[in-house]
Amino acid sequence: MTYRVGRGRWWFVGLSLLAVLSTLLFESGAQAVVTGNQWPRFHGNNSLSGYSNTSPFTASNANTLGVDWEANSGAADWSSPIVAWSPVLQKAVAYEGNKSGVETAYDVLTGAVIWQFKAGLAVNSTPALSGRTMFFGSSDFNLYAVNADTGALVCKVYLGGQVLSSPVVGNPDGNGDVVYVGDGGPTGMDDGGHEWAINASDCSVKWSYNAWGDPPGSAPTAGSWSPPAYVTDSTGRPLVVFGGSSGSGAVYALDARDGSRVWMFQTAQLEGDDDVGAGPAVSLPGVNGFADGVVYVAGKDRIMYAIDLLTGAQIWSFSVRDDSPTVSGETKSAAALAGNDVYFGYGAGVYALNAKTGAKIWKSSDVGPATQIVISSVAVAGPGGNRVVFGADAATGIFALNAQTGARIWSYDTGGVLGSPALADDRLLVPGMNGFLYAFALNGIIGDRPDTTITSPAEKSVTVVSPNSSFTVSGGATSDVGVDHVNVAVRDKTKRKWWDAATGTWDKFFVENSVPVASPGANSTTWQITYPIPNKSLQFFAQATAVSTAGLSAATLATVDYTLTSEVDPPVTTITYPKYRTLIFLPTREIIPITVKGTAVDPGGTHPGIQTVYVKVKNNEHNEYWCGPNACSDPSGWQPEPTTIAVTPDSPGATSTTWSLTFQSYNHPHTYSVIAYSKDGDGNVDIQQARVAEFCVVDPGDKCSEVR
Repeated sequence: MTYRVGRGRWWFVGLSLLAVLSTLLFESGAQAVVTGNQWPRFHGNNSLSGYSNTSPFTASNANTLGVDWEANSGAADWSSPIVAWSPVLQKAVAYEGNKSGVETAYDVLTGAVIWQFKAGLAVNSTPALSGRTMFFGSSDFNLYAVNADTGALVCKVYLGGQVLSSPVVGNPDGNGDVVYVGDGGPTGMDDGGHEWAINASDCSVKWSYNAWGDPPGSAPTAGSWSPPAYVTDSTGRPLVVFGGSSGSGAVYALDARDGSRVWMFQTAQLEGDDDVGAGPAVSLPGVNGFADGVVYVAGKDRIMYAIDLLTGAQIWSFSVRDDSPTVSGETKSAAALAGNDVYFGYGAGVYALNAKTGAKIWKSSDVGPATQIVISSVAVAGPGGNRVVFGADAATGIFALNAQTGARIWSYDTGGVLGSPALADDRLLVPGMNGFLYAFALNGIIGDRPDTTITSPAEKSVTVVSPNSSFTVSGGATSDVGVDHVNVAVRDKTKRKWWDAATGTWDKFFVENSVPVASPGANSTTWQITYPIPNKSLQFFAQATAVSTAGLSAATLATVDYTLTSEVDPPVTTITYPKYRTLIFLPTREIIPITVKGTAVDPGGTHPGIQTVYVKVKNNEHNEYWCGPNACSDPSGWQPEPTTIAVTPDSPGATSTTWSLTFQSYNHPHTYSVIAYSKDGDGNVDIQQARVAEFCVVDPGDKCSEVR
């Protein structure tokens, strides 16, 4: 048992009043930093400053950070967590959405799941709070409002396009909160979207805006996936500031009361896809010597702009492409503001600029290791002279930099991160593309955390089972104060479903089952869960986390990948093209055919020979599947429902054959994935499905990491 003395629960005592006061400040849009245990919007607050002045993390102590808890959401997390104190639950709560469409509320202290809400499609939108109602968007075209304490649906509004933007909340006219959010159009790519103002009380539309371009309306294919900022300019006018997508590539400021355009700033537009996806960080009027206030925002043109908040005029610009000419990767993350410094991610790490002049202070790759592209927005904590910058790259995970020098202080391999870290008093929350939400604390574990093991089955084991039988996963748990129960999740990886013991069914959404232990309250005990298995070969995943009698969960999850099979001599399938991260170029930005190729071999059986190969091609960004122009209603050949296409092999019935499937790409950069498996004459299906997790269709000269 690892045990370290931490601040435990005491840090919440007396924070209720602080939480109320902080919430009032957040909703007024008057703040420039995050206070208390609040991080209730994307990047912390309405001005998207990304800076906490109360977090205990500094450049001096960040090297002691360790995992306090981790939680599996069941699918990749592309959105960012928010945190707020719940006066109803009397605890700090973290909220995070995932690619399967599940929004989850977690106890910040323990990592325990409080509630889950299931949207229709992926949730890439970071939520925002209005009182005790939480708003977030989904790729199912809806903006949802749910009760922040219970997860119950309050209302929703159909916006007609994928909501990739993260909402912000303000009260522009004193008549109640309004939620501001953008949509990117039906496909999320160059097909027309809007910026919306939604009344928080009933989800009714206050106004919408789609007069993209200059003159207004000249860019009808644009939309917005940029997280907006809500601020007040030097005349007292409430503004919504955000970026436009491809077809516009501009920064817009609208009057928050009626949606009228106040100004538009056109970025350089050096390449065809140079939109503005980053959220704008706003320095309020009178700060840093600028009476009007300043908008700091990067375009995908790899230029950071400082724009006058009142007029929309450029104050200065800094070209990443000129300063780092050999580094590719678009600038997509929101900048963080702390004191007189601006911090933001780029293709190989993080930059720090002088907020007044735009002069470079440092870039992290000059003083430490270069990283993969940093799409995640950085967060800053600590007092002047001892500040720390938290960044995360798209390949290896979270890291901490000395804000004064750019030198690396600490890092942790969470796998790739696209969402942004959140600072919640003494926790650093980081969302992983692997579906895990990580909570880090100074000196690691806070409180008495139990330990969990899975003793059976063994990792990567293959077990032959009888058709339509059952299987048992078992393990142990220990705790210095006693084990209460174990939470266990079991996934059928082949069918992409989770076992729900309460209903006796398999669910497409992540399910944790509360499993009793053999000796409740004991310091050491065993546990097991039994579930039914179908009559075909399947791959499974299981995770377990013990919960102590004090209510604390294990800091890390016990996990196992294993295979159960009822088949003899199943076929073996391979994908020979494309390989992982193969680059396929779009020389003229046109739809191109792409042919997936592979082999299939049947090693034996009563009726040997490959009969069919099944192939599933997925557009990773759209979460869509190739169905062929004649097999689904959409003429593009893509649909949101998971679709597997049966392919006739080149030599049907042969024990060894090749196969291929041709699909049509989109006419702009995307990453795709493919799964293939074969079936033989005995009806056996390939147990080890062939997979290519990512191959990339890009513009000439680009890399996989540059695809949005």
